[in-house]
Amino acid sequence: PAEPGYSPRATTLDVWSQDPTADVYDQMNIQNMGVGDAPGAMEEGTIDASIAYGAPGVRYTGFVQEMASRVDLHYVEPTDALIDSAESYAGAGTTRTSYSDWQIAGTDIGTDEVFTWDLEVNYTFNPEANPDAVYELCRVVHEHNDVVNNGEEQFNNYDSAEGMLGYAQERIPVHPGAVQYYKDNDAWDDSLQEGDTA
Repeated sequence: PAEPGYSPRATTLDVWSQDPTADVYDQMNIQNMGVGDAPGAMEEGTIDASIAYGAPGVRYTGFVQEMASRVDLHYVEPTDALIDSAESYAGAGTTRTSYSDWQIAGTDIGTDEVFTWDLEVNYTFNPEANPDAVYELCRVVHEHNDVVNNGEEQFNNYDSAEGMLGYAQERIPVHPGAVQYYKDNDAWDDSLQEGDTA
């Protein structure tokens, strides 16, 4: 339940609608509603299943937490087909996360581990961005990650510069300001490409 255009909805539908899960997708009765309406719809029985959106290992979105506080949620173990579909989708990564590390509003959903697929979101900078400013942004996110997370609870938790760089992709050049920050913190990976500045 998420209105069209909301958050990772498009990716979620893309994952489900491709093989080997296309046959299941074709049988789904997908509801187009605002996230504010979803907890009530689940409580009333209008919807009987939901994808739990959030930042894996960090926090679930508000509507997912509200659902958990209103109804007795149960985890549905993913099929091999769903795992294959998520793993084959370009731009999504898959993980298994301990449920104790990523609980929904402190509720028991009947599992010790949850399967997730993530949008492999990267922060990218315009080549014209000042390298010193990019360096400083990397420093603030790394050295003051707790403060950043207090301001935005769904921001990733980074306990190291290596962890920040872990999301980089070889096909996307890294801004020179960020490269310098990673090098200064012994985290740079030479398999990555340094971008050009304008």
